[in-house]
Amino acid sequence: MRSLNRDMYGDLPGRVKQAYEELCARQTEAMQNPQTSTFEAAADAWEHWHHISGIEEQFYYQKSRVQWLGELLREMVVSLLLKQISRERQQLTSRPF
Repeated sequence: MRSLNRDMYGDLPGRVKQAYEELCARQTEAMQNPQTSTFEAAADAWEHWHHISGIEEQFYYQKSRVQWLGELLREMVVSLLLKQISRERQQLTSRPF
């Protein structure tokens, strides 16, 4: 599963950049040589770039949510620990010697 994920979604920024460069080349070719085939190639390149950039966007969105969730959990744990320490201090100071 890990190798499939790596093969399908590995190096997303590089693949998006490569798809964008291919799109730019196909669009330039379509403008310099306006034929049905060149415009179809440009449309295919756009669809590929749009698809792969959408995957990259979803990846970064998910990554940001995971990081945000991790920070939230850390804050909750620290808050709970501080409350526990405060309770223990109160119990220690309220005991008669």
